Amino acid sequence: PETPTLTATHRLCCVEPVLFSCSIKENIAYGNDDATEADIVAASKVANAFDFVSRLPAGFETEITNAQLSGGQKQRTSLLPHSNIV
Repeated sequence: PETPTLTATHRLCCVEPVLFSCSIKENIAYGNDDATEADIVAASKVANAFDFVSRLPAGFETEITNAQLSGGQKQRTSLLPHSNIV
């Protein structure tokens, strides 16, 4: 059988959210190279992140380094790639 990848078998939930220096879309899809745009949007809706991401000037293309996100917004965004939603 195929050996699962580390991101497929382990989950990490930190008190302080960790986001990568890339777009919100890339952060949500992290660890799932097959995630489609529809998967990313659906996952953001389940995590109650869709509304605030959609209101950002660049939406899902917003670079995390330029985004001023609240702690709760960072948590919702950081948990998505570590779930089975995407």
